[in-house]
Amino acid sequence: ISGAPSLVRKALYEISTRLHRHPRKENPSLEEIIDASTQRKRESPPPLLHENHMLPHLHVDHPPPMPLLDPYRNGPLQYPVPEPEEFSIKILCPSELIGPVIGRSGANVRQVEQQTGARIMVQELPKDASGERLIVISSKEIPADPVSPTIEALILLHSKVSESKVSEPSVSAPSESAPSEEHNLVTRLVVPSRKVGCIIGEGGKVITEMRRRIGAEIRVYSKADKPKYLSFHDELVQAVGQMHGREDYQRVADVTGYVFAARLPSEMLRGNCH
Repeated sequence: ISGAPSLVRKALYEISTRLHRHPRKENPSLEEIIDASTQRKRESPPPLLHENHMLPHLHVDHPPPMPLLDPYRNGPLQYPVPEPEEFSIKILCPSELIGPVIGRSGANVRQVEQQTGARIMVQELPKDASGERLIVISSKEIPADPVSPTIEALILLHSKVSESKVSEPSVSAPSESAPSEEHNLVTRLVVPSRKVGCIIGEGGKVITEMRRRIGAEIRVYSKADKPKYLSFHDELVQAVGQMHGREDYQRVADVTGYVFAARLPSEMLRGNCH
C-alpha cells in the first residue's frame, strides 16, 4: 500500500474489515488471483444494489419487518445466537521500532489490550527475517459484529509504529533552503492464503477499488516473491506510505484508530470472497 500514513491506516482498516467479514471462504490459488488483479485496469466502483421487490425491507426506503411472534410465548421468536470465533491479524514490525511500540515493560501493549479487549503477542522470527518481529492481534468475535477489537487494536498499534518512525533522529522538519524530505513508512501484513482473495476480489475488483478510493497502492506478494520465513499457508500484503516531515505527521497523529470504527460503505463490503 503506498500513500501517506493516514491512507495506509485506512487501507489497513479496509483490508482487515474484509478479513473479518469473510472468515470461512475458500479461494482459488494466489497466483491466479494476483494474475487477474495485475492485468485488470482500474474501474468504477460497483453499482449500488437496486430495490428487491421480493424483500422490500432490504431497500433503504423501507423499514425492517416486525419480528415474528412465538404463539407459545409473549415475545418474538428466539433464534440461535452466533458463537464467537477467533479472529486474528498479524503485522510485521521492524525490530528497531518494537521497543517504542510495546512500551516500557509492555505498557503500550497493556493499554491497547485494556482499551480494545484484544490480545497482543510479539513473536520472534527466524534469523533470516530481515530484522522484523511478528505482532499477533486476536480476539473472540462474531463476524457480523460491527465492532472488531482486533481491528481497533491493529489501528492503534499502527499509530505507535508511525509515531516511532517519525520520532527517529533522521526525520527533521524541512528547512527553507532544502526541499521537504520524504520518509517511507513500510507496513506489512501476514494474511492466511485462504483469506487473501477477500482482499483482491473476483478479477481484482476489490483491490482495484480500494486503490482508487484510498489513493494508495496495495501489493500482494506472490508465493515466489514472499519471504521464505513465512509459512506456505501465509501471504504477505505490503503497505508503503511516505511521510513528509513533522508538520504532515502532526495532522496524521491527531487521527486515532477510532476514526475508522465507522463502518465502510456497503458497496465496499459487498462482493464475493474470490
